[in-house]
Amino acid sequence: SISSTTRMLIIYIFLLFFFFSQSLPFTKIAHSITAQDHQPTPDSCILSMVVGQLKADDDQVLGFHQNFLLKSINTAWVCTNEVFRLALHNL
Repeated sequence: SISSTTRMLIIYIFLLFFFFSQSLPFTKIAHSITAQDHQPTPDSCILSMVVGQLKADDDQVLGFHQNFLLKSINTAWVCTNEVFRLALHNL
């Protein structure tokens, strides 16, 4: 089981990675995380899945899911792999 501190770290990394790692083509965004799952891996990483909703400017609400792998390197957590996808199948 992953501690609540580690869960908060994972959510914080998700938000930083998603909102600040790319230039975004809108002026305001709201998000809601509706589910999250975190699992330790045999090689001391953490595999995380986050599901939620985004609303940008006046657009409709869109679902998303994101998977990422965190690895501890020299006492710091590094995101080594990441997949983000909007749920556009209902449009």
